[in-house]
Amino acid sequence: MRIERFYGHSVLIDHLDASSTVLDLGSHSGGFAQAMASRFRCDTFCVEPNPALYQVLAANPAVSAFNLAVTSRPGSACFYVTENSECSSLIPPKISKTVAEIECQGVTLEALLETIGSKQIDVLKMDIEGQELELLASLGDAALDHINQLSVEFHESIGIGTTKDVLRTINHLKHFGFEAIKGSFFDYCDVLFLHPVRLRLPSCWRWLASTERVRNGIARRLLKISSHFAGSPDSENSC
Repeated sequence: MRIERFYGHSVLIDHLDASSTVLDLGSHSGGFAQAMASRFRCDTFCVEPNPALYQVLAANPAVSAFNLAVTSRPGSACFYVTENSECSSLIPPKISKTVAEIECQGVTLEALLETIGSKQIDVLKMDIEGQELELLASLGDAALDHINQLSVEFHESIGIGTTKDVLRTINHLKHFGFEAIKGSFFDYCDVLFLHPVRLRLPSCWRWLASTERVRNGIARRLLKISSHFAGSPDSENSC
């Protein structure tokens, strides 16, 4: 059982290959999506409401891009563009100044899955700056039956939702067969949801996942130390 971290998001990489499908909600400039497409040569779909960032994604032949926001309800929505573009959101940002408010088109995850036409999403990555709680709470069988794993960045550490809200969401997904693994030690900025039945995980998968968590944590710590002395930034998101 191998869990690796791509741009701050833990992913179970076992069985991922060229036949896999990855869906990236909140793609920004495409770091995560490009890493997955390059590593596994798989079909990779990006969703990004910021028009400027969408143009970057659309010019990348390795991915398929949509200038949309996946929301709990369809229709137009206000998107707040911030000085730190990684913090742009459908809700007024808390830690970066808003520089523009634009209208974007919102679609449900169910509608997007129909557009993509894939029967199975092997990895759904979600980093939508505070909308994760509402969107995940709105999902049911129609969407979740198509997904094997979700890699989610929650934002309770910056005051968007609470730990109790995150735990409520984890319990909601558990009703649909998903089990949560924290990739981060002190908050919920990196949570991997696995469906053990669909992924055919061994009975000892929790122990294996815990081992991977410790290994990855040590590796990240060593990387940060080496980056500090080298004077180079790491690739973790800042929002």
